[in-house]
Amino acid sequence: MSGRPDDGSSLRRRPDQTGSAGQPFVFGGRWLLRVASVVPFVMIGAVAAAAAVVLPLMLILGLGSSRPIWRAAHGRSASWYLLSLAEVIGLELVPLGVLRLSILATSHGVKAYPRRWFFPVVLAVSLAGAAALVVLKAATPAQLTRAGLPTTHWLALLLIVGGTAVLAALRVRQAREP
Repeated sequence: MSGRPDDGSSLRRRPDQTGSAGQPFVFGGRWLLRVASVVPFVMIGAVAAAAAVVLPLMLILGLGSSRPIWRAAHGRSASWYLLSLAEVIGLELVPLGVLRLSILATSHGVKAYPRRWFFPVVLAVSLAGAAALVVLKAATPAQLTRAGLPTTHWLALLLIVGGTAVLAALRVRQAREP
């Protein structure tokens, strides 16, 4: 920009990327917090996308330790086939719904000024999830291990949920600042 007033001859000018005091635009703490606060939503979306691909393969083709539907259905009635098909479709809708919610949460959470209720709800859900993990570990540690959630995975999950709560609390605090 040459500093001359706009005489209307230019088609479109690039937006001014300086701050109010003439300082160059810097990626500061607010921007970093906005990006970091949506990382949990992206992680959930990635897991849901993987589940949306793997779950039908496990149920229909029998990958992993499960048997394929056509072997399990040998000698069964037509109503059993319909019920199994409904189960596969219903179980597929769960990760697709979680994926859709994570996309919406990511697009909403990355905004500079999301709605006032968004991050308090994220904070409440993540705190409830952390409390549930602690209660489950204290009440039934052996059952969690048998269900496929050993202590190391439980701790990693607790750190992720707790980190989500911390980031949501920081965004709530940021929204209250003038």
